[in-house]
Amino acid sequence: MVFTSDEDLAIADEYLKFGYIIRPNADNEAYKWIQQNAASVAAGALGIEQPADSEKFLNEIHNLVEPSKLNDFRLKVIQGLNALAEFRLMYFRLAKPY
Repeated sequence: MVFTSDEDLAIADEYLKFGYIIRPNADNEAYKWIQQNAASVAAGALGIEQPADSEKFLNEIHNLVEPSKLNDFRLKVIQGLNALAEFRLMYFRLAKPY
């Protein structure tokens, strides 16, 4: 990998050490868009109405998905999000400065 700054190298080292990187999201509008659309896609996959409170719904979704159906549900949500035209842009905006 080629990194161009000390900050990039520090982020890469952190990832290699821990296997993940946690940073504040860089775009709250994009975060809210993803959250609302993830809740909508998940509700559709479960065959229920769109939740009024996306954050609460996503935080409690484990109560609605049986463990034996978790992988199929997860794949439906990922496929649903990837099918949204703006998803890649919104996802990129969360970490653009990093």
